[in-house]
Amino acid sequence: MERKMVNSVLVLLCLGQAAVAGDQLFSGSCASIAFSANEIRLPRVSPYGWCKVDAVLDCHFSASCPYQVNVSFDGFVGQDGAMIGEENAAFIIDGVSVPVGRRSVPWLISKEATPRGGISMPVKLGFHFRDLSRHAGGSYAGEITFTVFGSG
Repeated sequence: MERKMVNSVLVLLCLGQAAVAGDQLFSGSCASIAFSANEIRLPRVSPYGWCKVDAVLDCHFSASCPYQVNVSFDGFVGQDGAMIGEENAAFIIDGVSVPVGRRSVPWLISKEATPRGGISMPVKLGFHFRDLSRHAGGSYAGEITFTVFGSG
């Protein structure tokens, strides 16, 4: 039997400064995934040219069955509803490029359960922006969604 579980991490961007906040994401009968609860302060986001902002979150993942974890990123939306779309933003997790929008890509895959107690690992996040001068200043928010598929 296949089980599907979904949860997400909120990512906040302010034109000038960005932050990524993590939290306990999901705990179910087959799997659990948690990220560090610390907020990560990132360098200023330049409104001109390409700007790369990196972050690292600590992740703990546990699965008692074979699993696949997919990830998607919906992009950044401002308080006024304006979106920083895929033409001006890119998202990378552990070297895997994730299209901005609701399409998900595989991130973690295993035909076996994790070792007893799960695995802990750093997760490298990369956000790339360009031509932000065309967007209004202020706060923008987006979600990184993790979908866990498990069978067992």
